[in-house]
Amino acid sequence: DERSWLHMIDVLGATITGEAWDPALKPNMTFSHPWGAAPSNIIARQILGVEVDAPGASHVTITPHPASLAWMRGRVPTIRGSVLVDYSAKDKRLHVTLPGNVSGSVILYATDFDLGTQIRAIGGGMLTVESDDAHATITGLSPGTTSIYFGFLPIPGPKDEELHPVGATDKG
Repeated sequence: DERSWLHMIDVLGATITGEAWDPALKPNMTFSHPWGAAPSNIIARQILGVEVDAPGASHVTITPHPASLAWMRGRVPTIRGSVLVDYSAKDKRLHVTLPGNVSGSVILYATDFDLGTQIRAIGGGMLTVESDDAHATITGLSPGTTSIYFGFLPIPGPKDEELHPVGATDKG
């Protein structure tokens, strides 16, 4: 309707958010207003999902919501440097790059990602992956790039008998 960003783009031809939804609501409206940058906050926080959750940006939690996007990539500045989020639906992967002296966590929701199969997380730090039907949480991200792959079949591992053959004892 008249009070929407889509109205500003389609009807008014705006390339930045104005002071009001339409000149009919505020005749002396301009398109050079500080509020014009407000939608970029939505992209950083709600789509890329980057949230600073510790003093001095020492820890971030990334909860991406790509919905039906084929890919998304963005840098979110923090006081310690930029956090990079790079997602590809085709490759079934998410790369998260943290600046120096920052730790992080990633939360993936089943509404956005295929969590019915194994999730692999590769990167520095002591990574742990916990998941259930609704979401997966990857903790222990350290500075540098962590790659998270989802939608793969489980990797077959050694059978229990191969780890502890019958008759073998553990000596500590």
